[in-house]
Amino acid sequence: MIELWRIRYFVAVAEELHFSRAAARLHISQPALSQQIRALEDELGGELLRRTRRSVALTEAGKQLLVEGRQLLRHAELTADEVGRVARGEQGRLTVGFVGPAMEGVLPRALRSFRDRHPRSRLTVWHRGTDQQLQALRSGEQDIGLLRPYQHDLSGLETKLVERQPYLLALPTSHRLAARKRVSLSRLNSEPLILFPRTTHPALFDRMLQTCSEAGYQPEMLHEASTKSMALALVSANVGVALVPAGSTAESRAGVALCKVTDTLPLVEIVAARSADSASAMAETFMKELMAAAQARLGVSTKSGAKR
Repeated sequence: MIELWRIRYFVAVAEELHFSRAAARLHISQPALSQQIRALEDELGGELLRRTRRSVALTEAGKQLLVEGRQLLRHAELTADEVGRVARGEQGRLTVGFVGPAMEGVLPRALRSFRDRHPRSRLTVWHRGTDQQLQALRSGEQDIGLLRPYQHDLSGLETKLVERQPYLLALPTSHRLAARKRVSLSRLNSEPLILFPRTTHPALFDRMLQTCSEAGYQPEMLHEASTKSMALALVSANVGVALVPAGSTAESRAGVALCKVTDTLPLVEIVAARSADSASAMAETFMKELMAAAQARLGVSTKSGAKR
């Protein structure tokens, strides 16, 4: 196999057609350069250069090697550049999963910044529940997850808090309590409640209903809405009241009033998680973008280890 550095030596001589100038360009001595060119010719079994006292000319084999050699060197440079980018976390593949509330908070800002800084990265983003993300993170299918840590097993994962939101009460604007800024759940009597599906966060779902019960609110009916947007649409249609993450108040729609709850509901906490064994420089780069977005948006703590 021909050594790449010998190809580089030959290309320099072929382009200069002068051993002294080529040696100066390569920062080696002329005798050493001549010796390496002869060794290359011996390895290939034929002359690459015709030498006289006054000139150096390429043979047909030399002309062919010059074309192929330039391509090899260019490919090597590109490969080294790409590998360097990957090693520095500037280029590569990255898969990020997220739960709905994350898209209302830090994630859009982090994605914009990441794409602006690293346009050559191959980024895949998907909306998945916490349980699905935990499985994907541990199997290596997913690099980073933005998930709800509430009473989930996060062992083997590095986690950092990126979002903390309260739940708000969403009421139809025609509701008797719609004008209030703060409402106790006890004032809702037995009105239908719209909540996220229990299958997505069983422990959190049960805790939410427990808080309602402790406050004296027993919904006569439960409706499930997999997204905040769907929950607000149902409230607007006067199907019931809803408990939704605060998120972006811009998502509030016509026919819906949002107010604070005086009772102590669990907070909407979101952590950025990745495998503790991960050595992905790209994942580390994206985590930094998430932390910057979290600090700019909410000033939340970026300490590792989310509260469970």
